[in-house]
Amino acid sequence: MIAVAVVGVVLLVVAPWSSDDSDEAHHETVALGHGVSVDVDVPAGWRIETGDFNGSQSLMLVPESDDRSIAQVDDDGDAMDDGKDAEPIHAMIGLADTCGAQFSDLTAGQWRPDSGHDRNDKAETYRHSAVTRVDKTYCFQLVGIDFGRSTVTVESTASDLARKLVADESITAAKAA
Repeated sequence: MIAVAVVGVVLLVVAPWSSDDSDEAHHETVALGHGVSVDVDVPAGWRIETGDFNGSQSLMLVPESDDRSIAQVDDDGDAMDDGKDAEPIHAMIGLADTCGAQFSDLTAGQWRPDSGHDRNDKAETYRHSAVTRVDKTYCFQLVGIDFGRSTVTVESTASDLARKLVADESITAAKAA
């Protein structure tokens, strides 16, 4: 009887039929620098990584199959910028920083998008960035980037998803409570 009870408790705790797999869409809240908190509806097949990006606590969304850190993705981007081969990048980087003068008219929750596509020297880049004001001092920027050096056409996976997350209000930033 005790063995059956123990097995029952173990099954309830472990719950092998439930899944925290990122193969399923889920919601995450990430604390960034400057007291900014970001809520993200993470799409199925994607995961969030946090870490330092250019001196700021940042978040990165990447396909679940990509096990690189923010630093490794940044290093691969630098390598491709220098004409070297590296694993293609499909990532979204988000960070909080002081709003520049160009965002003085931006209000909290309003996004200012900017997109681009460039192809040269066998490198192709898709980029979609969007900035929103968090408060009178800080803004949050999300940049979806797809970057690769090869003869194969690079797909705009991350830049398209960044555009969709913003349009669907599936990513929001605010001062942490």
